Amino acid sequence: MGEEVHPRTRLIVIGGAGSLEIEPGVVRADHEELIHASLDELGLPRQYAAAVRGHREALNVLRASNRLWTYFSPAEQIAPGERTGRSQRSATCSAPC
Repeated sequence: MGEEVHPRTRLIVIGGAGSLEIEPGVVRADHEELIHASLDELGLPRQYAAAVRGHREALNVLRASNRLWTYFSPAEQIAPGERTGRSQRSATCSAPC
């Protein structure tokens, strides 16, 4: 088989907030204590840490590939509030960086 050709079909993935930077150079999914603190705060079982790490690994696979892809990572916490009609777009950051 020859060299892999870059596909024309874009893969769209809905990931998790754990793969975003919480401050420059710090990704929550890379630190077990940060994952556990977030899960505890949200009232979720610590066993969910495996899913957080899995989403991060999936993103790393995409980054290393030659595929067309888009990865959406929702905010860690979504709560009622005033609708502003604004959103943040960033390559890696979940907070203003």
